[in-house]
Amino acid sequence: MRKYLLCLCAVLLMAAPARAGSTHLIGSGVASGGGETITIGSEASDRPAYTGGNETDIDGNATASGTGTITQIKMFVHAVGDDNWKVGIFYRPDAGGAPNNFTCRDATGNLDVDTGLNTFNAPGDFTALSVVEGDFIGVFFNGGSIDATGSAGTNWWLAGDQTACEDTEFSAYTSVLSLYGEGSE
Repeated sequence: MRKYLLCLCAVLLMAAPARAGSTHLIGSGVASGGGETITIGSEASDRPAYTGGNETDIDGNATASGTGTITQIKMFVHAVGDDNWKVGIFYRPDAGGAPNNFTCRDATGNLDVDTGLNTFNAPGDFTALSVVEGDFIGVFFNGGSIDATGSAGTNWWLAGDQTACEDTEFSAYTSVLSLYGEGSE
């Protein structure tokens, strides 16, 4: 009987509508207060392939779900390489006329990564990143590699650190990066 009541209470709590500004559970079950949760990028998980080199890669598979700030970044690193990793928020200045051109809206400084799943929080690991609904998340790394799939999805890449680029043309390729961001409006 006790188990039944606990389950019933949990079901009722999950079915109750959330109030604006109330504390609620998100994604991984982490409590968050105020504003709607914004997500950007693809799940940071151990994937069957990886992409690497001295390049900037932009994940095109899940754009920002809202406008606000990104306060948590997750990535699955295949190999660390040079300790020069940065995450940026990118947008297309002219999506209709130049769909492969991007401008970096905001970026972290260097992030200290390890092989495997890495989680970074603002403040502390980086300053919260500005994001606008429809933006993309990208990463620059020098000599390392990030987990990815090579058989589905759309991404863009360009050699070098492009975390300060303006209306710069990238090359499209098929992949899903293990790079994800979360924040609030």
